[in-house]
Amino acid sequence: MVNIEEVITNLITKYNKGIKLEKIIECCNKKEKDEVLRIIKTLELNGKIYITDNEKCILFPDEYKIGELYCNHKGNRFVLYNKMPFYVSQEEFNSALDFDIVVFEPNFQTRQASIKKILERKNNKIVCEVTSKGNKKILSSINTPGKITVIINENELNNFVCGDRLVVEIEKTSFLDCTKGKIIKKIGHKDDLDIDEITIANSKGFNTDFNEEYLKELDSLPKKVTYKDFKNRLDLTQKEIFTIDGIYTKDIDDAVSLEILKNGNYLLGVHIADVSHYIKPGSIIFNEAYERGTSVYLGSSVNPMFHHLISNGICSLNPDENRLAKTVFMEINSKGDIVNYKIERSVICSKKKMNYTDVNKIINDGIIPEGYEKYTPTLLKMSELSNIITNKRLNNGYVEFASNEIKTVTDNHNNAIGFMKESHGPSEKIIENFMIYANETITTHYAYFDVPFIYRIHGIPDFDKVVQTAELVSQLGYKIGNLKDIDSPKVLQEILKEFREKEEFPIISSLFLRSMDRAKYSTNNIGHFALGSDYYTHFTSPIRRLSDLIIHTLIDIYDYEDLNIINYDTLEERLNKAANHASYKELQEEKAEEELNKLRMAQYMSNFIGETFIGRIYEIYPDEMMIGLDQNVYGIVPLEFIEKNNLKFYSYNRSLIGNTSGYLLGNKVEVKVISVSIPNKKIYFSIEKNLSINGKPKIKSLSKQKKPI
Repeated sequence: MVNIEEVITNLITKYNKGIKLEKIIECCNKKEKDEVLRIIKTLELNGKIYITDNEKCILFPDEYKIGELYCNHKGNRFVLYNKMPFYVSQEEFNSALDFDIVVFEPNFQTRQASIKKILERKNNKIVCEVTSKGNKKILSSINTPGKITVIINENELNNFVCGDRLVVEIEKTSFLDCTKGKIIKKIGHKDDLDIDEITIANSKGFNTDFNEEYLKELDSLPKKVTYKDFKNRLDLTQKEIFTIDGIYTKDIDDAVSLEILKNGNYLLGVHIADVSHYIKPGSIIFNEAYERGTSVYLGSSVNPMFHHLISNGICSLNPDENRLAKTVFMEINSKGDIVNYKIERSVICSKKKMNYTDVNKIINDGIIPEGYEKYTPTLLKMSELSNIITNKRLNNGYVEFASNEIKTVTDNHNNAIGFMKESHGPSEKIIENFMIYANETITTHYAYFDVPFIYRIHGIPDFDKVVQTAELVSQLGYKIGNLKDIDSPKVLQEILKEFREKEEFPIISSLFLRSMDRAKYSTNNIGHFALGSDYYTHFTSPIRRLSDLIIHTLIDIYDYEDLNIINYDTLEERLNKAANHASYKELQEEKAEEELNKLRMAQYMSNFIGETFIGRIYEIYPDEMMIGLDQNVYGIVPLEFIEKNNLKFYSYNRSLIGNTSGYLLGNKVEVKVISVSIPNKKIYFSIEKNLSINGKPKIKSLSKQKKPI
């Protein structure tokens, strides 16, 4: 039998100047055209051959590499090669989008990259705005790394007016800053209310409406719990169960209860909305939830994973309404050990919808808001148990990083008036601790039976990256001790604990966080490093997250179906695909939130052009610096805005050093707002003064650095 792959590689090797794609197909077998094209695509993805702009096939150039374009939490793009990040400037995207698999040319000295070609798109739908050029209408992309002009049939554009926002499907691969596409739908006009939120959600691949088939299936779902639903369920409707959430939360998927047993132990109940009872795999509603992957919270609005009749209705644990739940009871001793547990299908009736603010008043200040009187003893006991759990988690190695979640404060017209970091009081800690214990209990239970499962995993940090981060921190004037046992989370925990009261703690925490791989979903359990947990999953938010919905579905399968008819190999394969998809959609959700924050920051700072602020250098790149203001606003300083003074960029410790001055990560600086680009969500600063140093900074271990650029 002819080996098509071998035939292709031999042909390309023979014609060292390249061979046309159609010629290869002719030499193989025209009847096998689809198979030949598939193999060629695979060979290119594996870096064995390269298809040029004029569709010639050549051997893959030595100077090119293959990687994935990704965006960090401050909006800068990189591609990875052998775990080494290469910075991609605005001019070098060549129509690539986040998560695209690309061919790029790396510069190992400057750690920069130029993207040459897109091999595979993760999301080929973008949002474009109809604009005009001369007397012609054109489509220009929004929320893409670089501007992409989409080539579309001009007659189609005549159906739209300038300012219309459209979802457009673009070619899976392209070579230049323009690409062919087709219009999928109109999502609104640039002047519409909430168009920013709708645009950002769609640009990250999230649907913002539900189709007719979905709504028809939705009509068939029950609107309330009936007495028939109590069959084979534990009736907990008379128990003291309540919810604690944000003031404006409407999609409530977790409730809690607590009793003190005769032996003095705590009986903690975590009650989670039984969404999988209503939403079954293969249904239109399940498939749509799978595609969305998560709810997206954008400012004061939410783009839900489920229609509000589900998320705020039959599945939401609203007060004084019977709701179906999956309950985890955990008996916990005074040391925080779970000595016994039980997993039940139940019916609950929440007695009160509490909010974090009110509960914090009770625990912190002894102030009891109206309506909380009879629940106060339970809440105080919950706080007591939460403190025990916190100590237990710390003993296990839980690593607590500084909060980097930024919340936009808005006025009554949804205009940004400030930015604050999310704070976590004792009530938030109660829910966090209780949910973590429930997640660990569920995971440990099913891991014992060794069945296919989705885990939430977080790997051990790379030793070299942590050492390099420690070097960066040392430049702030702090010494870090022994790092030999970094595979134990307690080492990193102690490092962060030492710096927690320092003013540089947010940037030190950020540096260490960036030295680690991010948490993700996987069917292969390696534990969760940052939580210090051997077995972890997400079970407690099935209204908001696909991963949790799947875990609930698996519980239904393993506990209530005939295990002999399950094809475990097929199930494992499907779960692996779902885990990867859930990880990707989680990333997209985070990027959507960051996009909106950056937009709100740009809009807000446009009122302060020419004014000065105090901030810190959070990152230094070859062509710009990232500055974080004390007001929790982030912007950039292009290097052309800095008095050069022979400044040279050192990639080893990400510093700029000149003859008499320089800049290091963490330096406190005074900056001036020079300009703001609201469409590009960019704030441009100039540095007025480096407040951390006088003259040229002294850099330790400079001899170890690579040569400067």
